[in-house]
Amino acid sequence: RKMSLPYRSDAVQILGQLKDERVLLILIESLLDEEIYLDVRNALLNFGTLLTGPLVYVLESKAATPDFIEKSIRILLDLEAKESIPALIKLLKHKSADIRELSTRALGKFKAKKAMRALKALIAKKEKESDDVIAEALLALGCMGDKKVVPILVEHLDHLSSKVRGYSIPALGELADVSSVETLIKRLEDPLQDNQPLIIQTLAKIGDKKAVPSLLTIVEEARVNTLAGTKGSFLGSYAVQALATLGEVKVIRLLLTEWEE
Repeated sequence: RKMSLPYRSDAVQILGQLKDERVLLILIESLLDEEIYLDVRNALLNFGTLLTGPLVYVLESKAATPDFIEKSIRILLDLEAKESIPALIKLLKHKSADIRELSTRALGKFKAKKAMRALKALIAKKEKESDDVIAEALLALGCMGDKKVVPILVEHLDHLSSKVRGYSIPALGELADVSSVETLIKRLEDPLQDNQPLIIQTLAKIGDKKAVPSLLTIVEEARVNTLAGTKGSFLGSYAVQALATLGEVKVIRLLLTEWEE
């Protein structure tokens, strides 16, 4: 029915429960129907791996709109369908920046090492590529587990875009490479840096105790700022958590004091 009636949602839910392959095509096409989109999406997820092939076909279709491709990628992500990796790599050249960004994110989630060369090519485009795409590509590289990309990530810690800088930091955390600790500490101690909470969390994840002195300094500065009522005390909570993660026993004294912040 084309009319706005609840029966359409009911029909979609029942078709999803039946899990009959004959309804896959009509349900996939109905992803573009905003009125019943959420019902259709939930119904399709009931089909599991049967859904992968048709959705990959959408990704590879030149006639598919960016909206159709986007919705298909999001479902493939929910299905953890690594069979879609080759199609996602091809989409890194799609004319829509939104599609390139989402495809990059999906490849990172799938830890698709086959995509590393294509991701590096995206990053190498620099100002010719969207900052959002570059940021996702950097994070995706970090998820691959290959420490050879550390220099690329470190290089982008000073990128003009805050988002690119912000995504490079947790990417280094994913790799947990101690060679990046010194450069992270240097930026942590720079008051002009805008991603200090991320840096603190990443240092904790890497697990190198070289970060302890700088973290203790931050806690002390936070205590002073709290007493003076000035800005900056919020970093103390991140530093305390990081110190605990690193197993620094001095944090016990901090936790047992009457300092409420």
